[in-house]
Amino acid sequence: MKKHPLRAYRESKGITAAQLALRLNVSRSTILRWENHQRKISTDLLEHVYKQTGVSKYLLRPDLMRLFR
Repeated sequence: MKKHPLRAYRESKGITAAQLALRLNVSRSTILRWENHQRKISTDLLEHVYKQTGVSKYLLRPDLMRLFR
């Protein structure tokens, strides 16, 4: 399975899941669930995650591509 874009972001910045969780105001377990493809980032949080990380909304949720046009 392809590496989740948030994991790639974290690794490129040298930060832990706990540090990213603090930045995004979610739990560490939420970050890990997203990265392990166990949960999808909710549409309510998508914009916040994008603004805090700069990771494309399309990469975070390609299943919602129609919303990003």
